[in-house]
Amino acid sequence: VTSSRRKCRKAHFTAPSSVRRILMSAPLSPELRNKYN
Repeated sequence: VTSSRRKCRKAHFTAPSSVRRILMSAPLSPELRNKYN
């Protein structure tokens, strides 16, 4: 989780469905967090 929960939620809901599915299905590793934040 990023320092800002609101920013994380905004990024989550504005992301493409394919990205959102990856974020939902996999535990968020540091690599994914750096890639999508």
